[in-house]
Amino acid sequence: MLEEQGNSLLTNSAKNLLRFLSRHTGNIIRYSTRKAVTHYSETGKKSVKNLVRKGRDLELTQEIESKEKLKAICSQCKRQNIAFAIKKTENGYQLLYQKKDSSLVNDSLNRVLAKQMKSKSPLNKLLQSYQKIKPQHNRAAHTKQREKNSR
Repeated sequence: MLEEQGNSLLTNSAKNLLRFLSRHTGNIIRYSTRKAVTHYSETGKKSVKNLVRKGRDLELTQEIESKEKLKAICSQCKRQNIAFAIKKTENGYQLLYQKKDSSLVNDSLNRVLAKQMKSKSPLNKLLQSYQKIKPQHNRAAHTKQREKNSR
């Protein structure tokens, strides 16, 4: 008799647990996905306040004068998964980043500066002007050839 009561109590509690889970499974799943979506990334552009809240050692880069350079540097930092913030100064902008990422930030700065130096070299300017003139020259020769053939 005592054994039967124990078995019935155990089966009833198992049934109640299954009923509870079947009713509330949707709510549990919805709640867990909502939490996963609100979790923000640890890398990329952050506010200065959020970086300071983390309590990590922070450093500032050198002055960045133009917005084009800043955008290029920010995209490089995002690709390398660096958490950073932008601080506006009188002469331009500065990046605030974690001390552990200093080598990666310096690397991205050097890459951007190297790309800009390549695009500003006099040889590249001559090449670009030649490429602009070359298609026009070919068109002129082509139209002259057409005129000769049509006569």
